[in-house]
Amino acid sequence: MSPPVTAADLAAFDAALAVAAREDLAIFAQYVLRDEESGDEIDLQPYHLDLLDRLALGAPFPENEHAPKSARKLVCTAHVESGKTNLGIALALWTLGRNPRSRIVVLSETLAVSDKIVSSMAKYISDPNFEGHKALRRVFPNLAVGDTWNAQKGYFVVRPSGIKDPSFVAAGLDTGILGSRIDLLILDDILTLRSCATVYQRKQVLKALDGTLSGRLAKKGRAQVVLFCNAQYDDDPGAVLGARPGWSTYDMTVTCDGTPTGKSNWPARWPQERIEDEFANNPEAPTLLLCRRRKTGTYGRFTKAMTDAALESGRGMEMRVPAEDIPEDVVVCIGVDFAFTQTKKSDRSAIAVVLRYPNGRRELTHVVAGKWREAEGVQQLAEVVRAYPRHRIRAESNGAQRWIIENWAEKLGISIEPYHTSGSKWSPVNGIPAMAADFQLGRWIFPCDTFGAPEPVVRELIEELHAFDETSHTGDLVMALFFADGLARDSKPFSYFVTSMGESIIPPTDPEVPVVAPTPAAPAPPPEPVPSWSVGDMIGGGMFGFQ
Repeated sequence: MSPPVTAADLAAFDAALAVAAREDLAIFAQYVLRDEESGDEIDLQPYHLDLLDRLALGAPFPENEHAPKSARKLVCTAHVESGKTNLGIALALWTLGRNPRSRIVVLSETLAVSDKIVSSMAKYISDPNFEGHKALRRVFPNLAVGDTWNAQKGYFVVRPSGIKDPSFVAAGLDTGILGSRIDLLILDDILTLRSCATVYQRKQVLKALDGTLSGRLAKKGRAQVVLFCNAQYDDDPGAVLGARPGWSTYDMTVTCDGTPTGKSNWPARWPQERIEDEFANNPEAPTLLLCRRRKTGTYGRFTKAMTDAALESGRGMEMRVPAEDIPEDVVVCIGVDFAFTQTKKSDRSAIAVVLRYPNGRRELTHVVAGKWREAEGVQQLAEVVRAYPRHRIRAESNGAQRWIIENWAEKLGISIEPYHTSGSKWSPVNGIPAMAADFQLGRWIFPCDTFGAPEPVVRELIEELHAFDETSHTGDLVMALFFADGLARDSKPFSYFVTSMGESIIPPTDPEVPVVAPTPAAPAPPPEPVPSWSVGDMIGGGMFGFQ
């Protein structure tokens, strides 16, 4: 009969595990990782441990200097709800514990996403009440909070002096990267249906990644790059990078053999019944669960299928919805693309009015374009403002257009939000390609008759969308739609400019918002409080912010 296990035995076993975890990433992850809500250990499966062994081979340590280059650059394509993010957190913490000099960057589609990942990493190091923190200190007792510890400047652990870059920091495609050199680059949730919706967007994301890989990675060949992604398209950045020399790939499929009927790789989270239900009811299951990338066609950004879906959603609906029929929680977004010359080759002016619903859907309700002289342009905008007194207006403010905005705002007694495009209209996050993602997701409504035929100007808009390309001029109607869509994108929580022709405006409460408006002739009564609203893409900016 075996002797009973004593508390001393358990303590000795725990100490032995902690020592082993310093050298073995798979043991480290099993020992340290916790569910942040319950504090329980995370149930790692064989395919998690197998991937962790692969990651350890490429970790940025001197002993891995002679490892194959492909060990240091890995594309991990995973099924949804696979736990891949936790594996990246384990790799980052293990790397820092073994080498506090390490500089780690987590890059996601947006800074908000990577901030959540980095905040989780920080919790393991800084929160003494967290069980994961206690386990981490038993493995690496010297891994502790340094002098600087915040999301803005980055997180610095205790380490030798002379290293200016953060120990770890978050970044997004919509921001820059803080610091100059990277030892471990974790790319997680960077390839989404939104960022990869079109060929153009996929190329732009790849271009941004290539710029980061070529200019940021630490020298001496030790830097490690791991791309955690879900399958999107057969030409997405994950597929392209994985096919390059010097890169390796790892697929985390929901079943052991990568087939719909195979044994589950994670029975507790993905029981066979759940897998069978997904394949029976979700046509996207092969992509979401088996990492089978969607096959691409010949279309680029706005495909015929996208615009056909918008027309189908608007079948039998009428344009120019009366203002009194628009619910209070719907935002009226007016986009204006001004032109200020009337030559044969000059652009047209265009106005698009979009209704933005609480669920994120957009309904085109008015669109018009023409080579208007100033008086005609003012009249066109005046008619729209009278039709929709509860609205927000955005217009391009490049060059002489700024003067037009100021002049027209003064004449009409309205507020117009200026937007400086620069290169921002090409951004896959805030630009026209991002608008294509909402078409892809079926969020647009283009009214048409019961036979599916739209008004001529809407048909012209659709043709401009199909022709949208970075190598050619962007159509005037598309630009007006883009400005309206930008308002729809940042109109949560809701806020309106309420105007009537000839009366003073009610401005927003946010002092950061650059609004061009005339000075009221007489003092107006104090406005009632209006919820603040985001203007993330109001002034444009660089495409990704990468230096």
